[in-house]
Amino acid sequence: MFVAAADDSAVDDAFRSGADALCFAAAGESAAALKKMASGIAMLRLRAAPPLIFTAIADLDDGAIEACLDAIAPLAPDGLTLQDCGNGRAVRRLGALLAVKEAEAGRPDGSTRIIAMAAGTAASISELGTFAQAGQRLIALAWDAERLAAGLGVDAYPDHANAPASAMALARNLLLFAARAANVMALDSLPPGADVECLRRRCLASRREGFNGGWTRDAKAVAILNDVFA
Repeated sequence: MFVAAADDSAVDDAFRSGADALCFAAAGESAAALKKMASGIAMLRLRAAPPLIFTAIADLDDGAIEACLDAIAPLAPDGLTLQDCGNGRAVRRLGALLAVKEAEAGRPDGSTRIIAMAAGTAASISELGTFAQAGQRLIALAWDAERLAAGLGVDAYPDHANAPASAMALARNLLLFAARAANVMALDSLPPGADVECLRRRCLASRREGFNGGWTRDAKAVAILNDVFA
């Protein structure tokens, strides 16, 4: 589940959601906000079965990524979600930076995992095959449906008879193939604000079509994801 770190209500909902993993959009937050979030995460990790904690970062130049990694260090995330990820080379580049940070912090090499938000631009579709060489840190490809739809000027979540033949469906299917080739999980994208029946229908379709789970910003979708993909 993606969580806006600056939204206290959203953070509280996320902590209560029962999600297997929480991904915080923490980049650019103040030191005070990160400290408060770190305190909440520490309490969350005291639970018997705490969720994995991820933080989202953009695919930036090395200097900007290093600054972001330093800023989110107090959260001690289990992994990172690389947004706007164009190819497997970006994952390997992030992995090299993480290796340095892990060594500096005395953490085991490779302990920080990566989820790549992929297939978010027309240009990135032809690069999906490169994730097979992205390295061992990569654990999942998550479909960046909303970003791709914005670039194409189409509906991110078509629900009509022609949907299987749409450009969005093609990108989604190619991401699934890429995840299988890379031997990582494929995570589908769920529409924000959809009703419970719509969410369940889409989750069932995702599982039937080969996806291993889904990502959402909607706390009410978490129980459905957990039920369908249990």
